[in-house]
Amino acid sequence: MLPFDFMKITKLLTFLLIFNININSNEGIDEYKIEIIIFKYLNTNSNEDFNTELEIPNESIIKFYNPDLYINKTALNNFSKTTSFFSNLFSNINPIYSSSESSDSINKDYNPNPKNWFRESKDFNTLKEIKKKIIDDNNVILIDSKAWVQGIDDFDSSKYLYSEDKNNDYGFYLKLYKKRYMHAEIKAFIGINNKKLKIKPIESHIKDLEKKIYTTKIIAQDYDLNLNYPNDIENINIVNPKRPEEVISNTDLNIYIDEEKRIFNNEIHLFEHPMFGILLSVNKI
Repeated sequence: MLPFDFMKITKLLTFLLIFNININSNEGIDEYKIEIIIFKYLNTNSNEDFNTELEIPNESIIKFYNPDLYINKTALNNFSKTTSFFSNLFSNINPIYSSSESSDSINKDYNPNPKNWFRESKDFNTLKEIKKKIIDDNNVILIDSKAWVQGIDDFDSSKYLYSEDKNNDYGFYLKLYKKRYMHAEIKAFIGINNKKLKIKPIESHIKDLEKKIYTTKIIAQDYDLNLNYPNDIENINIVNPKRPEEVISNTDLNIYIDEEKRIFNNEIHLFEHPMFGILLSVNKI
């Protein structure tokens, strides 16, 4: 019997709303909300020896998008006594539209915004209740949880999204793509990965997806938030303080999940190893 009674959860997931959607790769790139939970079993009785190592993808990968943020230094120091500091600061923030079409002519039924893709979010919906149950369960421990929005394209244009946490000793590669149906390829591990990675700049990957989206649509809206100020004004870059480098040794990545499966919209998927597991939710926006 698996801890946390995942036999019951598996049966429950089987009877959840399942839409057998035939996805044609020529329909374009749609946006999906992705949620993922990584957990570890505390009471493992497996006698299995894990000798093989996870095969790292021999291709360029992408990581989550964490763009630099800039603010206008003048806005910090000079503002009218009749206006608040924050209203003056945020008055410079306006959407920029690359399309010359008026807002009335924008195709509201199809308006993806790749500039918002692959940015981590704390907004959990589908897996929220399951996450609470994992936290309260004595047989499992929550390692991490992540949520983000991305487009799902065909296999050739898709990339593995890579994330790791050396302090919590885990990492994963996740590739979502569509052929006739959607597919998920996940390579997750417990340990420290110090192997060399081929990284493709996330900005470059997003631009490639933008070109593909907007060349297939007659009317397209490309927008993002921008701070509008004269170029000759000094700006301040907002950065997160970096922690000092830690001495972390290599780990044999022999505790891993390496699985590919066909998936469907509005489903919850379980990827499992005797020592840890991953729950994945994929929902079309």
